[in-house]
Amino acid sequence: EAPFVIKKDGELFLKSISRMNGIESPVVSNLFKELDTTILISFEQAPSPTYTADGYVSLIDGQMGSFDHRNGQWIGWNDEKVNGTITFTTPRNINEVVFNFLVTPGPWIFPPQLIKLTWYDQHGKKETLVEVPEQRFDKYEQKLSMDLKIRYHARFKWSAKKVKMVTFEIVNYGLLPDWHPGAGSKAWIFMDELIIR
Repeated sequence: EAPFVIKKDGELFLKSISRMNGIESPVVSNLFKELDTTILISFEQAPSPTYTADGYVSLIDGQMGSFDHRNGQWIGWNDEKVNGTITFTTPRNINEVVFNFLVTPGPWIFPPQLIKLTWYDQHGKKETLVEVPEQRFDKYEQKLSMDLKIRYHARFKWSAKKVKMVTFEIVNYGLLPDWHPGAGSKAWIFMDELIIR
């Protein structure tokens, strides 16, 4: 049959029915969100070629990455830090940016050590905010389950301003703690979905 066009945000539900015997497949669904082309995101450090997702677009597609770090939804870095810039083609009235990170110790994916965000308004004023994750895994007296899979949300809020640009620095957790089988190796940073409000 002919292709169809999705013209607005929403969830699409599909199932197939066999023409031969009428057997129906299970219903599958997927969320669709119109891409905001007024947001541009760039990084100083390229992500690992294995974990690029769909580039920066995957960070603003409205779909949160699952707990499977290999499913192509996450952007991953093994660098000491990740520096980036969010640029708005026209200044935007915002007061919050949320970074979402995957934390799963088994495959060496840990929360950042520190996240620093600086917003710039249309008149050149700026403000820098810093988030230090409370959950530092090396502070635990016993080792965590290697099967642990959680999301860490770093939330930055300020009084609403017309913002033209946001820069950020994400500092890697560092070396894996002594209790980890990969102790002494560098941790990974996995990020998906930047929420801008």
